[in-house]
Amino acid sequence: MPYSPTTWVEGVTKLGPTNMNHIESGIEDAIPKDLLTAKGGIIAASAAGTPVEVPAGANNLALVAASGEAAGVKYLDLTTLMVALSTIDAKGDLLVGTADNTLARLAAGVQGQVLVPDSAQSTGMKWADGGIEKLFDSTLGGAQASFDITSISANFEFLRLALYLRGDTAAASTTALLRFNGDATAIYDRQRHSAAAAAATIAEQFGQTSVTVSDVVPANTATANVFGIIIIDIPFYAGTVNNKAFEANSSTKIGVATTNLMTSRVAGFWRSNVAINQITILPGAGNWNTGSRAMLWGIG
Repeated sequence: MPYSPTTWVEGVTKLGPTNMNHIESGIEDAIPKDLLTAKGGIIAASAAGTPVEVPAGANNLALVAASGEAAGVKYLDLTTLMVALSTIDAKGDLLVGTADNTLARLAAGVQGQVLVPDSAQSTGMKWADGGIEKLFDSTLGGAQASFDITSISANFEFLRLALYLRGDTAAASTTALLRFNGDATAIYDRQRHSAAAAAATIAEQFGQTSVTVSDVVPANTATANVFGIIIIDIPFYAGTVNNKAFEANSSTKIGVATTNLMTSRVAGFWRSNVAINQITILPGAGNWNTGSRAMLWGIG
């Protein structure tokens, strides 16, 4: 029905049908305050133009988007999505899944181990022996009597030692000797096959105080800047049941004339069942010269 003006108060704009329609429209679009029923309630939209109350959550809960809720939001305990710091107990610990949405601690393995899948474990993972790790690396900045590699970890199956050697004794060559665990008793044996030019030599030794892993290593009067190389493989070095054995392959050059290039293969044996934890490489005379290098890896 048409709106009929009534008595006007001075200074107040006369209300007519158009003005009243605006007011009625504004009232219709307003959100009634009684939509909020309790302290902490908030208003969210359940659809376009449709406000609803979201009651306050419990203390310390956070408001997050939730499309599955009528209001499109909900209160959530965020700590359920986090892992307590107390789960981590020590350096190297890892967090791994034990089931859907479930995390657990996996303690660090020992030196040299690698992480591998294992369905039999509760975490589905485990630390296992394997991989390659450099255990020692030294390049001499001056003459030195020996390379002495100590405290060798027992957590591998295999050791590989690479040597890059030149002696300082006043001769064209010296020898390279090996001892295990500082043992200088006469319980080392070896078999050697060597070649120079077209000639080959074979020799054996028993009851030595060390193993000669190379009979020819460049020394002070050899061609300048020439070094010999030796690669030594020591399998199952950490066992405590059987004698230790190894193979050494060397290549040497001491000059530029025939017979000055040599190769050698040595099978070495130590009559001890003790686990190897130290390797010493000594020259047959003098010292190892500047630039000589030794590098040891643990494998497996």
